[in-house]
Amino acid sequence: MKECTQNGNTKMIKGKGKIVNRPGYSKGKEYPKYFVYVPVEVFRDSAFPFREGDEVEVIIDMDRNRLIIEKAHH
Repeated sequence: MKECTQNGNTKMIKGKGKIVNRPGYSKGKEYPKYFVYVPVEVFRDSAFPFREGDEVEVIIDMDRNRLIIEKAHH
């Protein structure tokens, strides 16, 4: 379920996602591989700033206990 809210001067699109481990394999050895799933209703919203295949930067804001994903700057 998608929710559109306004937080101060910032408009937000919200939905429940999930962090999952889909192990990868290399040279016969299993390695953890973590993904953040974005709900389809959030991804399909015209305001969603990313497209499949975009390179992103993943930032951990330890003071506010949150994960930030931004478009990678080349």
